[in-house]
Amino acid sequence: MIKQPFTVLMAEDNTADIMSAERAWKKYKIANPLKIVKDGEECLDYLFQRGKYSKPDSAPQAGLLLLDLKMPDRSGLEVLHHLRESGHGSPVVMITGEPNLETATDAVRIGAFDYMSKPIRRDNILRVTNNAIQHKRLLDEKNRIEAEKERYRQNLEAIFRSVGDAIV
Repeated sequence: MIKQPFTVLMAEDNTADIMSAERAWKKYKIANPLKIVKDGEECLDYLFQRGKYSKPDSAPQAGLLLLDLKMPDRSGLEVLHHLRESGHGSPVVMITGEPNLETATDAVRIGAFDYMSKPIRRDNILRVTNNAIQHKRLLDEKNRIEAEKERYRQNLEAIFRSVGDAIV
């Protein structure tokens, strides 16, 4: 079974940064589709399939999020905090034009995969995106193995119960 590449969702309100990311996607032939939303609220609407994203197929599941730190409506940190509280586990890369240690620490503490400063350099976004995509694949594989292990455990318990019932 061939898996379709998952979507990368970028929440960014700066047109120049959006264009830079789109150029990197084309230049490096990144197979994962890039979807752009303009603010934190639209990002949450997309991820939780609300509003204009409520129809099936209007918002393919995002396997990686690129979140601008400062956006209209909700900041990237607010979006990240909401995602982690709701159990959304896709890797999140925070992007900021005003990098500082405190913000980077907060982002990682809340659950960001990485933290990247603007201007977005194509080689940097490629490296971070590839690392996050690999991380996502490993998480998916781990979850698949854990689910398989749980099914195996349940099957063994059922066998042992039936054997125990036959002995008695």
